[in-house]
Amino acid sequence: MALLPAAVYVIAAVAWLYFISLDMLATGLPLALAAGGAGEGWIGFLVGWMGLSAMLQRPFLAAWGDRRGHRPLLVASLGAGLAGALLFAVSRNPAAELAARTLQGTSLAGLVVSSQALMAALAPPAQRARALALQGLADTGGVLAGTNLGEWAWHHLGRTGLFAGTAAVVAMALALALAGPARTRREPGNPAARRPGHGAAAAGGPPVPAVGGAGPSPRAQPAPEANAGAGPEGPPSPAAGTAHPAAMAGPASTRDPRGAPAVPATAQEVATGGAPHRAGRLPLPGSFLVLGTLTGMIFGAALNLTVLHAQGAGFWAGGWLALFALVAMGARYAAGSWLDRRAGGGLEAAAPSLAHRLLVLGFGLMAAGEGALAAAAPVTAVYGAAAVLAAGYGIAHTALVTAAVGGAPAHRRGLAAGWLANAIDLGVGAGLAVLGWILETWSFSVMYGVLAGAGILGMVTALLARRPGPRAAGRP
Repeated sequence: MALLPAAVYVIAAVAWLYFISLDMLATGLPLALAAGGAGEGWIGFLVGWMGLSAMLQRPFLAAWGDRRGHRPLLVASLGAGLAGALLFAVSRNPAAELAARTLQGTSLAGLVVSSQALMAALAPPAQRARALALQGLADTGGVLAGTNLGEWAWHHLGRTGLFAGTAAVVAMALALALAGPARTRREPGNPAARRPGHGAAAAGGPPVPAVGGAGPSPRAQPAPEANAGAGPEGPPSPAAGTAHPAAMAGPASTRDPRGAPAVPATAQEVATGGAPHRAGRLPLPGSFLVLGTLTGMIFGAALNLTVLHAQGAGFWAGGWLALFALVAMGARYAAGSWLDRRAGGGLEAAAPSLAHRLLVLGFGLMAAGEGALAAAAPVTAVYGAAAVLAAGYGIAHTALVTAAVGGAPAHRRGLAAGWLANAIDLGVGAGLAVLGWILETWSFSVMYGVLAGAGILGMVTALLARRPGPRAAGRP
């Protein structure tokens, strides 16, 4: 299997270091706040505020990154994370703590969007699913390392050591991002690429303003690279003064009487039956947002409520979560590699149909894992259920990100990543609130039954999602 471009591994390492720093506070922050005399209400609010703050800021940051470049957004996000960690280290004032957590919400919102968009842009289409799976690996690997490191730092280094250590890890990620590649691959399929100055924005800088109204001449249009992304979204505006490259070509074959070769559709057009995006519509198909919310609900319960189940049932929560993380990491990479092999380089046209199969499989496995937990099986069986649940989560999440972000037009990947991440975060937050009430009213078995139902609903949603329409394979 061919290696990914080195720049993809650099962004993956940046994301991994960032998620380590973030998850150090998942365990360390509540301990530090409690030791400082904070009440449970303030601790709960401050812990949850970062996620809510990220959700509120993410659409704006995603749109900014699409306009100005995702590398500047990555650097700014890491800078905000570093400032938040340092503010926690130097002040215990509640206002300062709220400001620090808001800055960390900014960093989380921008980091997820920019890292996914950059990795999709840096990887060739034939390797894009595997590249996006690496971003998920970085996230899960950060949970695995960061939660344990944060607890260790608190017990051995104290409050100052915890936040200074968090700041040091973010600073390492920031240094690596600044030293990393400044340019991304050029994608002829991006309609914005025909706008003057778009190349500068894709490379990480602001777009260069156009001088005059005329666009480049037909001779200035470079030949499309092999496997270089989705086909053009349509002809440029008449003001550009340039004919569509396909329109200048002769008939592709005797089977194409209209004279223009078929152009592959984007992933979102395939997922919506070939309908292109129009202004005012959501950046993602509604089925993607529903599946993202269900994914977040199932993942949030596994990450946050397993420890409560372990206390009552008598199994090792740390071992359960470690097994979950390791299996999910393997499933992510396997799913991404499978998508790349089966797509054969035509990611935008082929990935949605392939991702559809993986989504059904992934949600089916998650439903089976939650059903095993609901059945109140022997304690040893919970580890087997963890493996099944994690495999389903890794497969479903990778397929969802690949179809939603990897298949989006290059100039809208930030928005696609932002909306999908917000749907997942909504599932985590709202799911925990509902599941907590169910758990308090009934039992763990009922809670896991509801989660199994969420898995089945995900299967049904994936099955009922509109299949590729007649324009999916090519459009006039």
